[in-house]
Amino acid sequence: MRVFRKIFEVGFVNFLVGCIKRVEYTVLFHKYGFDKWHVSPYEHRKYAIETGKYISRFRPELMVDIGCGLGDLLRHTKLAHTGKGFGYDLSESAIKVARKLSKSEKLNFQKGSFASIHFEKSIDYLTALNFMHGSPEEKWKQQFDILLKQNKIHHIVVDVFPEALEKGQYKLDFSKILPPNYEKKQKMGPFLGDKYIEIWSNRDMEN
Repeated sequence: MRVFRKIFEVGFVNFLVGCIKRVEYTVLFHKYGFDKWHVSPYEHRKYAIETGKYISRFRPELMVDIGCGLGDLLRHTKLAHTGKGFGYDLSESAIKVARKLSKSEKLNFQKGSFASIHFEKSIDYLTALNFMHGSPEEKWKQQFDILLKQNKIHHIVVDVFPEALEKGQYKLDFSKILPPNYEKKQKMGPFLGDKYIEIWSNRDMEN
């Protein structure tokens, strides 16, 4: 049943390509020892596919992905001709594999998180997906406050669930996490697991 649901959600071609990549990622998992949830490929995650498609429409000059894992989202997002993408993750082994998998000089992967990010140039899109629901809003407000003191960010992309999925997880309201100059511009979903993607935009940077 889960297989048919996945095929229905992502399509047969994505499902097949994802199965091949899952085998490759499983081999890398045993070799490098990163967290096992990174074995799930981009092609099996509809929310990631739609996020990549959405951002690709705007061909960002600078994109940052926090919690990038093996770098799938950055590798599948189309940047501007001179664009750059930076991925950050706390897992050194995941970053090592992301660098190994990347064939583009436009992409850079580093160990780090919110406080590690400091760009003189404004960030067009910053994504932070699939890792924040284990902590309350207070923690993420502090992290985003640090991030936004060090950077100008036009769009922030996050994932949300209408309700906490299980004990120890939190329902996050980003209107309480992000400063008041950010407004929700777009909401995509629902995806499997009742996940939604939200795009928040900085009104002060809108044309």
